[in-house]
Amino acid sequence: MNCVAHIFVNPAIRRVWDTVGVWAGRQLAPLVSLRTFSICPLLNVFRDAYLYILDHWRGRLTLAWAFWVNLVGVGSCIYVIQLFTRSHYADDPPGFFRATLIGFVVFRLVVFPWQAVGVLRASDRSLSEVHDAIWPRAAQGGVLLGILIVFLDALGIFHAFYDMRTWQEVAETAAQESRPGYELRVSADGETLFLEGFLEPGVTRAVLGALNDHPTVDTVVLESRGGRVYEARGVAKLVVERGLATQVFGECSSACTTAFIGGTLRIVGPTARIGFHRYRLEAWMVRPDVKPEHELFRDLAFYRSRGVHTDRLRRALETDFGDMWYPEHAELLEIGVVHMVQPDTIVP
Repeated sequence: MNCVAHIFVNPAIRRVWDTVGVWAGRQLAPLVSLRTFSICPLLNVFRDAYLYILDHWRGRLTLAWAFWVNLVGVGSCIYVIQLFTRSHYADDPPGFFRATLIGFVVFRLVVFPWQAVGVLRASDRSLSEVHDAIWPRAAQGGVLLGILIVFLDALGIFHAFYDMRTWQEVAETAAQESRPGYELRVSADGETLFLEGFLEPGVTRAVLGALNDHPTVDTVVLESRGGRVYEARGVAKLVVERGLATQVFGECSSACTTAFIGGTLRIVGPTARIGFHRYRLEAWMVRPDVKPEHELFRDLAFYRSRGVHTDRLRRALETDFGDMWYPEHAELLEIGVVHMVQPDTIVP
C-alpha cells in the first residue's frame, strides 16, 4: 500500500494528523515523540520542518538557538546566496534585477519577519525566566540590525532597477549605432564633402576614406547635432592637416563645433546655428579617469589655436548637457568662431 493510502486508511495515523494543531502548540518534547510514528520519510521531513518553523515563530526555542542559528546562521546563508547572485548576473542587469526582486520578497518579506519575530519572542521569554537583560537586549539589537539590512536591500532594488534601465538605454544606443547614423557624399565637381548626421564611432575613418578617394575636396559642409567627442576631434584633425574650409547651412552643435572650428575658412549660412553646451560622459560604467569638464577645456585649447577667443565661450560651461547655447552670428564673428556669413546656401 502506498504512502497516501496508508495515511488515510490507518485510523491511528488519521488521529495523529487530526490533532496536529494541538501538537504544534506544545513544547519541543511532543515534537520528539511525533517522530516515533512510522509515516512516509518525506512526510516526516515536511512535518518536522513545519513544527520547527512554528516553534521558532512562537518563541519556544532557546534564545541562543533562535538567534545564532535562525537569525545569524540563516542570514549568513542568505548573504552567500546574494553574493552568488551578484557574480552570476554581473553582465546581465535585467537578470540581476529580477533575482534581486525575487530574493527581497522571499528573504526579506517572508523569511526575515519569521526570524525577527521568533528572536523577539524568545528574548521576551528569556527575560521573564532568567531576568538577565544582557543577552535578550543584545538579541533585540541584532534584530534592529537586520531591519537596517532589509532597508539597505530595498535600496538595492532601486539601484538594480537603475542599472537595468541604464543598461537597456546603452543597448538601444549600441543597436542604433550598429547602423550608420551619418551620411557622406561628394558634390558633382568633387570639391565639397557633405557630412550629415551623428558623429558616431567610425566616422573619422569614413571621412578619411572619402578624402583619399576625392583628393580635390577643399570644403567640408557639416550638418550634425553632435556625437562622440573623439570622432569630432578626428574629423577636425583631418580638416586641419589638409587645410580644408568648413561650412554650415543648417545646424552644427555639440561635438560638431570642434570639427567646424578645424576649418581654415569657416562660413555659415544665413539661418545656420552653431550650438555649445557642457560635455557629458555617457557610459554604463563611469570611468573615474575621464572628466567631462577636462575634455571641454582640452577642446577650448584647440579652439584658441584656431584663433577663437575662448574667454567668450565660457558660457558653454554653464549650459547643461540637455540645453544648448546658440550665439548670434554677430557674436560668432566677433569671437572668431565664424569668418563669414554667406547669404546663399550651397545646394549639393
